[in-house]
Amino acid sequence: MTIYASKTEKGFFDSELTAPASLPADAVEISATLRDTLIAAQSADKVIDFSQVPPVAVDPASRLSLADVKAQKLAELETACAARITAGFTSSALGETYTYPAKPTDQSNLQASVLASILPGVDEKWTTPFWCADSEGKWAYQTHTAAQIQQVGLDGKNAINAAIAQKIVLEQKVEAAKTAPEVAAVVWSKDEVSA
Repeated sequence: MTIYASKTEKGFFDSELTAPASLPADAVEISATLRDTLIAAQSADKVIDFSQVPPVAVDPASRLSLADVKAQKLAELETACAARITAGFTSSALGETYTYPAKPTDQSNLQASVLASILPGVDEKWTTPFWCADSEGKWAYQTHTAAQIQQVGLDGKNAINAAIAQKIVLEQKVEAAKTAPEVAAVVWSKDEVSA
């Protein structure tokens, strides 16, 4: 039995199953061991590159253009930024550090509370309950004064701005990268919920 690989057909041929006259013109002989190794690599999410003689297994990313690698990284950074924002933020508006949620609905609720706190004619004793977690991670509605909810709003906005600023810096590094490894080296830092 003889095994062949073809660049044009991007496949393997077995002499016991394919007549010599039916082999592609560019078929080259390879070992059965190499064929089995390449098929195993393909099962492990590698791609067989038939353009090389003999064929080799490569990472799919290595076959992408630099523009494609950059596009993937920019999408990854967009996702990381959104996850960072929605992970929440901390504020010491209540006198000690609390964690506040920041999913889109939470952001809307915070905006509404801040707006309500600054409406004309608001009583100076005005308060609002708002969902937050103490240092032990226990979530509860805590009463906030107008000044406190406004501070929470500022801290939330600052946390969002910090995440966006980090994304912009990383996007600029991606755009300036000249090679795929340089793009791969751009990573979103794993940080804690920030104030």
